[in-house]
Amino acid sequence: MKWFDAVDVIGVSGYYDVGTKDDTSLQGMLQRWKPVREMLHKVSIKFKKPLLLIEIGVRSASKCSTMPWDYDHTEFPYDGEEQANFYESAFQTFWNEPWFLGFCWWDWQVNLPDRESGKPDTSFGIYGKPAEDVLHKWYEKPHSTITSPATMK
Repeated sequence: MKWFDAVDVIGVSGYYDVGTKDDTSLQGMLQRWKPVREMLHKVSIKFKKPLLLIEIGVRSASKCSTMPWDYDHTEFPYDGEEQANFYESAFQTFWNEPWFLGFCWWDWQVNLPDRESGKPDTSFGIYGKPAEDVLHKWYEKPHSTITSPATMK
């Protein structure tokens, strides 16, 4: 790829299925993120460029971490814990990696749902859901210092 030397950052979509039909726990997701992290780290090393997950997220619906790209199955019941586990596992997996730049979370809604309605929203949005607390917690912490591309290992 002759043009790739002009790129400053490697952008990758982060819709990895880290949940399974039998396990959407935080610990299970952390284990399934490991090979993804290793693969992305190898890409970063190969091209000596930091990596950004340019689109990542999961709906707050049951079993959606098994297919985080899905937006069609609106019949799945609300599961805010599974969504929060996905976000928490992604942060724990990548936050302190010196080759990792960050996350671009999908989807930030323009029209926010009514927190008081009592109707669980199963969209990608995190407003008023446990995943919102996960983001608050992590973005209060300092992020790792990005390694210079010339010295990436």
